[in-house]
Amino acid sequence: MSKLLLFFIYFLPIFLLTSVRPVSIEEQALNAIIVEDYNTIENLIKNKKLSSRARINGKPLIIHAAIHDKPEMILLLANHGALLIEPFCDEGKDIMEHAIENNAIYAQAQLIVIRA
Repeated sequence: MSKLLLFFIYFLPIFLLTSVRPVSIEEQALNAIIVEDYNTIENLIKNKKLSSRARINGKPLIIHAAIHDKPEMILLLANHGALLIEPFCDEGKDIMEHAIENNAIYAQAQLIVIRA
């Protein structure tokens, strides 16, 4: 084998492992909402690493839950203090507008029940 090939075989895995960037709290939270990982969301909130009213990409977490049609996540965030009355995104849309726009029917139903 050539020295160049041996160099790549040895150093490429090291390079790949060290170039992985850490996942931010916001990315963890967004991923947890998408995959319905309630434990991660609850732990982040309880350990004060994340507020239930946190915003990611200009939207409150609860709006992300509505966009992804996650009614139980909406309830979890609301129980931890996320605002339901007027959680607007940076575009000026409220949570129900996002749910309707994304055809998130379960999220819409959850919002109606919670607001009743």
